[in-house]
Amino acid sequence: MRCGSVLPPLLLLVIGVASCGTDSPAQVVDGLGTSDALPLLPDGRQHDSLLAPDAPSDGDMNPGSDNTVGDGSAADIHAADGETTAPLPDAVDTQTAPPEVGDLTKDSDSAPELPSLPDLYWEDKTTEETPATCPTPCDDGNKCNGAESCDPAVGCISGTPLTCDDADKCNGAESCDPAVGCIPGAPLACDDGNQCNGTESCNPASGCVAEAPLACDDGNVCNGKETCNPATGCVPETFPACPTAVPECGQSGGAGAAAKNKVVPAEAGGFRLYDEDTWTSTSSIIDGIVAHPSVQQVTLDDVVANLNRVATKVTNVAGTECFHIGFTWNSGDNAVEYWYPQGITGTADAFDGGDYNGHKLGIVSWYHKPEVEGTAFNKGVRLAIYDVTSMSDIDYRLVLLVEPFMNGGTPDFKAVPIHAGGLAWFGGLLYVADTTTGFRVFDMNRILEVQTGNNDWIGKISDASGYHAHNYRYVIPQVGRYKLCSGSCCTRFSFVSLDRSTIPPTLLTGEYSADSISGRLVRWQLDEATGRLATKDGRVQASYAVFPGIDNVQGALSWNGQYYMSCSGNVLGLYTAKEGQTLAKRGWPYGPEDLHYSKSSDNLWSLTEHPGSRYVFAVKLASITAGCN
Repeated sequence: MRCGSVLPPLLLLVIGVASCGTDSPAQVVDGLGTSDALPLLPDGRQHDSLLAPDAPSDGDMNPGSDNTVGDGSAADIHAADGETTAPLPDAVDTQTAPPEVGDLTKDSDSAPELPSLPDLYWEDKTTEETPATCPTPCDDGNKCNGAESCDPAVGCISGTPLTCDDADKCNGAESCDPAVGCIPGAPLACDDGNQCNGTESCNPASGCVAEAPLACDDGNVCNGKETCNPATGCVPETFPACPTAVPECGQSGGAGAAAKNKVVPAEAGGFRLYDEDTWTSTSSIIDGIVAHPSVQQVTLDDVVANLNRVATKVTNVAGTECFHIGFTWNSGDNAVEYWYPQGITGTADAFDGGDYNGHKLGIVSWYHKPEVEGTAFNKGVRLAIYDVTSMSDIDYRLVLLVEPFMNGGTPDFKAVPIHAGGLAWFGGLLYVADTTTGFRVFDMNRILEVQTGNNDWIGKISDASGYHAHNYRYVIPQVGRYKLCSGSCCTRFSFVSLDRSTIPPTLLTGEYSADSISGRLVRWQLDEATGRLATKDGRVQASYAVFPGIDNVQGALSWNGQYYMSCSGNVLGLYTAKEGQTLAKRGWPYGPEDLHYSKSSDNLWSLTEHPGSRYVFAVKLASITAGCN
């Protein structure tokens, strides 16, 4: 301890002071006086524990003796302020005077330095706590249960278990390996290998998500119904190879072949039509036409009540075997060279009972030849509606077929310039063969009465003049149309007839070719509820076909599986056979055309086309089948 240092005033300890010099006498600290042996207690007494090494312990002291300090415990020394001091050292040299510490008066410029504590201390007899110990190391080698740590107070502490799941279901379920920690899972395989139910995707929150199924339908009814293969996806419908065709089709090759003078089957799967679906829009146009004061919608009864031409009954038509009944047109219509009769149908087709309100009606189509008449426009097709309820009183009237359309913003109609080689009347709809495209369909329940007086006017002329139709009083509007699909096998619609012996009823179409026996007869099913053609997957699909085995076919009909062909040219005649049979020939008039059958009368009707020799006639179907005996 350096001389001159001073103890803090509150540390009231009695110490042995180290000598600052060899001969320095002991001095009194703070005026307490000198002592030859021990420093004094604050109350001026000597500490008895320092009297001699063999001084009795506090346990030997008598209570209340002069040796007792404070509360009588030799272990405690009470300072003047009542605080307890620490025990003094067990052995201090009492024979050696304390070293001089210099003047400790208040006027001293510097405080004396205390001796070092290792030289002067008292024993701390309090109990020390033993600190906790941790194994080395705390880490148990398992990375999954977390990183262990050590707290000196409690020892090893478990760590927080490792969270391997990253909440992303798409990259797989993570796991934990005690040796290495988190291990990534296998990515979620959402693709089920089925292309038809869509491409599956993954949502990190929910996992695999199903997508929309594969939409294979391309919206084109003509190329068939697309299906789906789970392994490869969308698969287009395939159609059979087209059968051998007439030269007019321009087709190269074909499946199967006709057998001359024999009815044999032909592949029908490639023949298909589509519906233009103009039913609703055309009906609205007709409504607009009818709204004009110059037009009035009438019924077939109105037309029948106003038949204005007279036909003449005939008792024979040259060349016709098994002739039954017939008539010829008035002289003008019989001789006219710019209108030609072609197709035939009647109420026996249209209605099960064979008549319309007690009338046995027939219809014949006539097509216009503008180059012969010398007109700049084609007047299209007219119909002769005739009544043969009484063969002694045959009347008829000519009406015009028209096609409604929007002329700018004006509802209008125009002529239908087609050949009209065949007719089939079913319910309220009249099917007209359109040679290269399919069918046009007319509404027999929406006949319109228009203005007359001008042979050239057609449609709406003006608000004042109204609607005209080449001087025809009545027009029958087109309401629908079926056209050959672009991918269909070629077939021509030279004629058409109705077969009510099939279920459902069917239309039979055929192809005229002057030089080839490869013409086909093709069957199309009807929907009895609507009168329209039946559809399959949105398209009209031919249900059957045969090669009739003969050329120059102008009209054909089937009934109960028996086929009848009206032929012209060098094979003039009526031919009949069932499928697989050789054709039988019956005598037939010059210039024959289409065929129509009346079940109620067993009359097979036909007509001839050439000017001056135009007849409508009937033979008994049973007689033709039996050989006209």
